[in-house]
Amino acid sequence: MKKKITRLISAILCAVLLCAAVPTAVFAQETAEEGSLKLLSFNVSGLPIIGTSQGTAGSSGNKKSAIIGEYLNGLDFDMIGVQEDFNYHKGLAEQMTEFPYQTVHSGGVPAGDGLNIFSRRGIYNVERVTWNEASGVLAGANDRLAPKGFVYAVAELCDGVYIDFYVLHADAGIDSGSVAARADNYRQLAAHINARKYDRAVVVLGDFNGTLARNRGDDLYGNLIVPTGLADVWAELFNGVNCDYGDGSSWNPSYGESIDRVMYKNGGGVTFTPKTFEYIMMTDAQGKTHTDHMAASATLTYGITDPIENTEELKTEGPISGFQMFLKQLKAVFRDLYLIFTNLNELADLFQYIR
Repeated sequence: MKKKITRLISAILCAVLLCAAVPTAVFAQETAEEGSLKLLSFNVSGLPIIGTSQGTAGSSGNKKSAIIGEYLNGLDFDMIGVQEDFNYHKGLAEQMTEFPYQTVHSGGVPAGDGLNIFSRRGIYNVERVTWNEASGVLAGANDRLAPKGFVYAVAELCDGVYIDFYVLHADAGIDSGSVAARADNYRQLAAHINARKYDRAVVVLGDFNGTLARNRGDDLYGNLIVPTGLADVWAELFNGVNCDYGDGSSWNPSYGESIDRVMYKNGGGVTFTPKTFEYIMMTDAQGKTHTDHMAASATLTYGITDPIENTEELKTEGPISGFQMFLKQLKAVFRDLYLIFTNLNELADLFQYIR
């Protein structure tokens, strides 16, 4: 009799424990999620005339951009940020059929900023920001002839969970004016990140036109990474997390860095972990390149626990009419003509520096 009572009590206790465990498991499933975010940054060399020489394949115009678009469309990435997507956006975008979410093209040279996002994740509240400082009209990489800057968007990481996504193209050139402008670019981006109303996770990628080791005073580490708390994927995986070059005595990366990079910051219940980083050079069947840049690719795995509730109104971009684009281009042409005629003194420096 005692044995039967003992068995009955044991059975009841087991049932109670099992029932108690069920809500815990369901709750964990509702508040925690894991996944991966595959990212690519690529300068597509879409400048008219000059873009043809940026690469060895000899392709140009929309034909060249269509080849690049077909290549990118076949890659397994969730979000792609491009730079120098100026006059031949049509060829690129028409091939990117696997990326249903795309930013509205801002125009060719000299009106557009050359920045666009192609995404498999929803993108909202797109904002284009022009750098406060740029250097060079006829020299110094001619950065003042186009409104370079960064494009910002709210991206849906997964159902109901959002991150802040940036694609940038910093001032080019190695002359003192370009270096100073680039330093200001980094500070301006840092200010934008720090001024965000919502503490969401952040992903930043693009053509930084500077490296951590090639510090000419632009100070990518001090002007962007330190003030924002961003983590650099290359440094995390190949340089022992170290982003501070210092005097170079302890700088010994296992994989060389380039000017195209990917950074991230955790927040809003989203925790990123860098898993892969690689530079990819796009080539044709003969091994010839289509741009003068390597693409920077990264994979971030993520965990989501108690994500912040989104209270921001999410809006998609509206189209730009042909007439609006015409006026924008016309205004930009007159702006550039004025800049050229008032900066003819730069001709003396035209061949002094190499980008």
